[in-house]
Amino acid sequence: MMWLIELNASAICSAPKSRVTSPGTSESRKSLCPDQRARNLQYIVNNSRFLILPWVQVKALASTILARSARQVPHDWRQHYGYMPLLLETLVDVTGFNGTCYRAANWIALGETTGRGRMDRHHKTLGTLKRIFVLPLHRRVQQRLCATVPPNVSLTNAD
Repeated sequence: MMWLIELNASAICSAPKSRVTSPGTSESRKSLCPDQRARNLQYIVNNSRFLILPWVQVKALASTILARSARQVPHDWRQHYGYMPLLLETLVDVTGFNGTCYRAANWIALGETTGRGRMDRHHKTLGTLKRIFVLPLHRRVQQRLCATVPPNVSLTNAD
């Protein structure tokens, strides 16, 4: 069996500054109390890897896969972890990619990371810049991520 595409989703580990302060996600998450911030980060799922091998040439394949996976991940996440995510995010290396397939699948570009990386303890820019893209999975994602009480998220988006 030969694989042609790889797509992984995982929990996020921190909040890049662009996601912390950008409109369309949560209002200044730095102002939230640490317990609330830590509790609600679980509702953001990271698209940690998306790869289509270079010899696969199918028009609109990448954006189609992203759109379909965005519909499927919340169901799978709930079945496995017992709760619904509110937001998908990904980081795109700006030195080699534009994020065109994410834009085509209606993901929102928020800004760029500082290039420090998650393991930086000395506050030095050593890594490459990444563009942050998010996809809200609920129409009231901002309100729910800023809530003091953990969100109770349904599959219907009813409220």
